[in-house]
Amino acid sequence: MNSILILGGTTEGYALAEALSGSTTPGRSTALGRLNADISDRRLVSKPNRAPPAAHRQAWPPGQPSQPGQPGQSMQPSQPMQPSQPMQPSQPMQPSQPIQPSQPMQPTPRALDPARWRVISSLAGRTSCPRLPAGETRIGGFGGVAGLVDYLREQRIAAVIDATHPFAATMGWHAAEACQALRLPLLRLERPAWQPEPGDRWHPVTDWNSACETLQELGARRVLLALGRQDLQPFVDLTAVHFLIRCVSPLEPLPAFVNAELLLARGPFDLASERALLDAHRIDAIVCKNSGGEATAAKLIAAREREIPVLIRQRPPRPALPSCADVSSAGDWLAQVLEAEQ
Repeated sequence: MNSILILGGTTEGYALAEALSGSTTPGRSTALGRLNADISDRRLVSKPNRAPPAAHRQAWPPGQPSQPGQPGQSMQPSQPMQPSQPMQPSQPMQPSQPIQPSQPMQPTPRALDPARWRVISSLAGRTSCPRLPAGETRIGGFGGVAGLVDYLREQRIAAVIDATHPFAATMGWHAAEACQALRLPLLRLERPAWQPEPGDRWHPVTDWNSACETLQELGARRVLLALGRQDLQPFVDLTAVHFLIRCVSPLEPLPAFVNAELLLARGPFDLASERALLDAHRIDAIVCKNSGGEATAAKLIAAREREIPVLIRQRPPRPALPSCADVSSAGDWLAQVLEAEQ
């Protein structure tokens, strides 16, 4: 039995695995329906959402009591923030061979019959206790391009869907090289990037050192870092800033921040919660990635309402591949390439 490999633990990847594995009626899956609804709404607007899970806070340095919303002892007096220049709408990177969005998936084509194909999802393993997608799951790296090539051969992979996070660029390049070596079809499934709206005070950056410089130029003193744990180190030297660090998993080891607070929470985050968070902690700047999607977009709306600057890292380049933004189109592409090979 040949296999379909889905790379990445994104919402898109989970919804595709669910639709292809036959765990729910294709086109009627709760995850699939929510995802297609999110993608069809490109604007960042307020939508009702379920309440976020309980959060856990931890103070820096370890052992010191945390006072949410209160400045730490090491903080310097805040300076008035300088007005920022509004960001001009950016031009998103266009896929080389875009696939037009399709209608919701119809009953599974014969080429995608779950009885004839294995669906394997590969997760990087950076998140502790991840929610497992439908079908089979493997967790961990492949050992570079050579290891991925070996895996594709051993598992008799017939097609690959790169549904990795927009910032997991290394895996994307490895997948392109491995699939080219084996002449395997490869599709990029990626949610659209966020786009600035009127009233946004976005500062696009290409790396975290640039973000640190911009924070200093703005005179920011209370900053929400909505980043992954591997992205925090460049901000440690900003000792005059109080950071509220929101992560999914605990930080081990703890970065050597002078004045920071850790908030463990997993999205989606609703607008009311994000408003309350920014107000309670008196946040005057946000640092995040342009990940796209609805799950974490509410902070951008709350920032716009409060005229808070957002330092947003632009997405890294990706290989030129056939590309789509919705699960239905990915299913159609799979059906076509697999039927052509049979």
